[in-house]
Order: sequence, then C-alpha cells, then structure tokens
Amino acid sequence: MNDKKKKTKKHLDDMKTKKENLKEPESGTLNEENDANHDEVMEEVISKKESKKHINYKKELEDLNEKYLRLLAEYDNFRKRSAREIENLFKTATVNLIKELLPILDNLDLATEHKDNKTTLEEYVKGITLIEDQLRDILARSGLEHLEVVGKPFDPNLHDAVMQIESDGYESGIVTSETQKGYMFSGTVIRHPKVIVSK
Repeated sequence: MNDKKKKTKKHLDDMKTKKENLKEPESGTLNEENDANHDEVMEEVISKKESKKHINYKKELEDLNEKYLRLLAEYDNFRKRSAREIENLFKTATVNLIKELLPILDNLDLATEHKDNKTTLEEYVKGITLIEDQLRDILARSGLEHLEVVGKPFDPNLHDAVMQIESDGYESGIVTSETQKGYMFSGTVIRHPKVIVSK
C-alpha cells in the first residue's frame, strides 16, 4: 500500500511540475506565432503563383521571339525576292529596248557601207533621215517625249538658258530657239533643253 501511495504522490508531483513548466504565454506571443505561420503560408502560395506566372511569361516570351524570328526570315526572303524581280524586270526591259534598236544599227551599218557608192547626197540624207525617224519612233514607244519649247515662255524649272538676244519676232522672256533638245521620260524631265531667250 505504501508503494501505491508513493506512486500516486510521485505522479501528482510530476503533474504539478509539468503544470508549472507550462507557463501561460505572454500576451500576443501566440498571435505572433500564428501571424508568422500565416505569413509563411501566404508567401509560399504567392511564390507558387509567381512561379506559374514566371513560367507563363517565359513561354509567352519564347513564343513572341519565335514569331519575330519567323517574321524576320519572311521579310528577308521577301526583300531578296523583290530585288530579284526588279533586277529581272530591268533586264527584260533593257533586252526588249536593245532588240528594238538592233534594226537601226543594221540600217546604219548599211548606210556606212554604201557611202562611197554612186548614191547622191540627197538619197543618202533621205536614208539617214529614215533611220532617225525609226529611232525616234522606238524611243517614243518606250516613253520618251521631245519637249517643244520654241515660242513658249521661258521656265527656269524646265529650260536651261544659254543666252538672251534681242528679237523682233518674240516678246521678252520667250524662247526663240533651242541649241540642244530636251526630253521627258514618263512625265519626268531627263534632259533640260538648252535655249535662247528673247530680251
């Protein structure tokens, strides 16, 4: 029986000691621990969300970069193709013009071969004039226009004046003659006529 009492007393003493050791926490300590745990949990949740966002942003960036590189390659191919097409177009136009000019070259060759024959000067000039007309016709079909300037008012944007002269036949500022013909190609002046203007 004594042993039983001793055991019970010892058990009560142990309980008392445990109770003393379990002091009530200071005010706010439990709340601070809960807040800290809550903050840790929230940080972990936010971290996971940000990680997912980061992965999404990274994928989006990779997709955009791939689209950019594809677009860049397509533009480069387009630029090269356009350059080739322009070059081919230019070559084709040049070849077509040269083909049209070859008969004139043939006619000039014939004219120079027969210059010592018994043809008269009048016939020779007539042949050269026909060749000139043939050349002008080809150039006109290609878009070349002769600028008609004689008898028209002098325009410094269109004409190059080489001199001014007194003229009974024209008023002041009118083109009386040209020393070099001017030409337009498809509406653009490619050579300004050199003109003489009345005072």
